[in-house]
Amino acid sequence: LKWEETSQLNIGFEARLFQDFNLSFDLYNKKTTGILQDIELPGYLGSTGNPSANIADILNKGFDLELGYNKKIGALNISANANVSYLQNEVTFLGNGINFLSGGAGYQASTYPLTRTQVGQPVNSFYGFQTNGIFQNQAEVNAYTNSTGSLIQPNAAPGDFRWKDNDGDGAITEKDRAFIGSPLPDYTFGLTLNIEYKGFDVLAFGQGVSGNKIFQGLRRLDIANANYQTTALGRWTGAVSYTHLTLPTNREV
Repeated sequence: LKWEETSQLNIGFEARLFQDFNLSFDLYNKKTTGILQDIELPGYLGSTGNPSANIADILNKGFDLELGYNKKIGALNISANANVSYLQNEVTFLGNGINFLSGGAGYQASTYPLTRTQVGQPVNSFYGFQTNGIFQNQAEVNAYTNSTGSLIQPNAAPGDFRWKDNDGDGAITEKDRAFIGSPLPDYTFGLTLNIEYKGFDVLAFGQGVSGNKIFQGLRRLDIANANYQTTALGRWTGAVSYTHLTLPTNREV
């Protein structure tokens, strides 16, 4: 085993604008090779564990942007700094003949692994079933059929999710799972404000991320006393009927 290796190309600039503003920009392309990965040995070897080796490669590319403002007005000093970073993560190699690795994170005994690391996708992406609305009544359940007329979800009832048949085989199976988001944020940003006057200062700062997905695992069907969020109070309670009103024409309403 050895340390993983990283090669990186950076193109950027720094500038001072209008005396009070500082701007910096960095565009990067970073490739990491030789990432540690467990080797899956064939069962006939009789091994009790899988050794690690330097195998996987990952590509990270994006940009960093920072803008600062500094101004002194008599005894008053004002400064503000804002930054934003964009990241695009992609797995480029997992070994000869290996296209993906299932994640180790589990949820319930009856579910599949929550994540998958696959070539061409961000590392540890969420991998699962996709919904296509909710069955509002039994007629919608009966209408969700395959090419032979058989029900795609024969055990469904009004109020259940309608799952997408992504592979088109007329049934909901593990092959219908798809990539449904990445836990890695696309954007990371921050803001810092500072005001100082004669030895007294006020500092405020904030930070955040966007573009990533979060798995909410509170709804445990295998634990009877699992906690639910209050949003569960707004769950589906039955089909909604609408009344359509027709207004008379050529009259004031």
